[in-house]
Amino acid sequence: MRDFPENTFDVVYSQDAILYTMDKFSLFQKFHRWLKPTGRFIMCDFCCGEKPWSEEFQKFADQSGYILWTLSAMAKSLQDAGFAEVHVTDLNQEMVKSMNNYLKYFNDNQAEFVKIITLDSGHVIPPWTCYFYSPKQWMKALNVR
Repeated sequence: MRDFPENTFDVVYSQDAILYTMDKFSLFQKFHRWLKPTGRFIMCDFCCGEKPWSEEFQKFADQSGYILWTLSAMAKSLQDAGFAEVHVTDLNQEMVKSMNNYLKYFNDNQAEFVKIITLDSGHVIPPWTCYFYSPKQWMKALNVR
């Protein structure tokens, strides 16, 4: 990873990337060092609930390659890395709603997708949908009722 001098950035922004990082703490330390004293670190990433996880979610976690942390573990690591003001927001319900909307749109418009990409409709499945199966299975894995 490229290194930068201290106090280089006003903002460091990350979306859906830190979940692939094994050593999150070292990365957070670098971000903190690279930020100016009034700088902000903003991230949006996948986290997980406390264990034990459902069998379905464990399977998802094992297959995804994600290194998932709880919101509280993420917040503590950020604080330990030097960030004084850490705010976390759980967007789980919004993500479930968004995924359901996407799947509905995809399922309702699958024929159009087939025309565009010229594959048989049985093979037109966005690669990441395998991570959450159907909306009902995903919601079950997340313990959403």
